[in-house]
Amino acid sequence: MTFPGAYGPVVPYGSMFLTPDCITSRDCFNRICDKIQTDCSFIVLQLPADMEGQSGGLRLDRGASDSETIFQRVLEIFRKAKKFPGEPQYRSVEVEVGLDMS
Repeated sequence: MTFPGAYGPVVPYGSMFLTPDCITSRDCFNRICDKIQTDCSFIVLQLPADMEGQSGGLRLDRGASDSETIFQRVLEIFRKAKKFPGEPQYRSVEVEVGLDMS
């Protein structure tokens, strides 16, 4: 799902490789939370421009019922994306982290 302009407060995380150890949204959240050393409420994934013309970001809310469906859609987009020669063989996604400020 795309939510332009509806992200709330976010902190740039930077690039993250989607490697074989990151196969569920829970894995993704755990990796990010370990790296930033705090819990996050949601993440916004910004796909590379060359991937299926996806515009805007994809928001995953931690614990939401559709979070896994959205994450699996992202992985499917990456599987179908053009492969580039050389290393690294994994593609990256830009991540913004949403912290619960309440």
